[in-house]
Amino acid sequence: MASLLMAAEALYKQMPALTSMKNRASELHSVVDYSGDLSLFQWIQMTAIALEFKPDLILELGRGKGNSTCMFTEVTHALDNECDVVSICLSNAFEMETKKKLHDTGLANGEWFARMHTYQQDILTFPYEDLFENYNRVLVFWDAHGYSVANCVLGKILPLLERKNHLIMMHDISDTRYVSKVASLYQDILWTGNHFGGRTLQLGHLISSVEQLVAITDFTSRNEVELHTADHSFHTYFAQHPNHFKEISAVLDPTMVSKNAHWVYFSLNGLEREITYPSFDVGKVRSETAGTDIISYEMVHWLMKRQEEGEIAIFGAGLNGGILLDFINNFNLKYDSQIRVSCFYDNYLAGQLVQGIPVMAPDESVARQQIVVASSRFDEIKQQLLSFGAEPNSIIPGMK
Repeated sequence: MASLLMAAEALYKQMPALTSMKNRASELHSVVDYSGDLSLFQWIQMTAIALEFKPDLILELGRGKGNSTCMFTEVTHALDNECDVVSICLSNAFEMETKKKLHDTGLANGEWFARMHTYQQDILTFPYEDLFENYNRVLVFWDAHGYSVANCVLGKILPLLERKNHLIMMHDISDTRYVSKVASLYQDILWTGNHFGGRTLQLGHLISSVEQLVAITDFTSRNEVELHTADHSFHTYFAQHPNHFKEISAVLDPTMVSKNAHWVYFSLNGLEREITYPSFDVGKVRSETAGTDIISYEMVHWLMKRQEEGEIAIFGAGLNGGILLDFINNFNLKYDSQIRVSCFYDNYLAGQLVQGIPVMAPDESVARQQIVVASSRFDEIKQQLLSFGAEPNSIIPGMK
């Protein structure tokens, strides 16, 4: 079982490796250019614990623009043992944007990408039994949010890993013992689900804006599994070993060093009691969580106001766009509505058809449309649509 101070001890022990990796870490982090998903100090901290754990498989659940994908691929090239990265996500942002930038800047070539296996696929239906068959030390980075993914991790993935060496990591969870007391103050109405606008849920000393916190607190409480916070590890270890923190600070850039972390980790290895898991059935999970995991409240509110008829365009013709279209179609059936999707807008897929609906490049025609954005990158896409003349109140987020 990983010790309580594993994160901090790993950071100190892996200092020579981190020193040699820091320049590329900074360059890769800059090219991905999405520090809101993963800060540079988190990159360094997670690299250290991955190097210390020495996995032969790193499973990444949720990829986005690929911060952690690149981070873990760097780890595979620094390990003495063979290791693969398998990344599963519905988003195509990494393939369409980041991968090209990595090639163009010369930071990555075919050899570097050889250990990275990216799948644009539903996390719930991936064949994990086949994946895990030939691996013995598995590190899981559980980044994708929502109760459906949580049910998959806790009810499908963990039972397969129980008898293998494994380490589960997740971020977007903070330890209130080491952050500003302001974090515990209410800023809005009660947290009612995944929310990146400021609302949070606090359970004990853990605080987060995502459903993962509920699911993992429930699971670890039922099974009496200790959920370690990296914040606690770093603060307590470096309080006992202040010179170690000075040594690390002397060789790494200031943006790479922090005692704060905002991520947690756990393992079932070493437990002698029987583990209780939630059951996992894809159909039941989908029906129970439909719309609650990824469809925004703004989207549901817009539909409810126009139950009889309405027209909307979807920005994003990839998997998220398809999910939104299916949600709208199901809404029409449930409420006997006539909400019509007029077109998709997409920067990359213009000229294609999605379920018979045309895909167009965004242009001045957006000014005449009510548009729902099928991406978590809402602010960035909204600015693009505004530049084409869209009205601010005509653009709503489709995804949480």
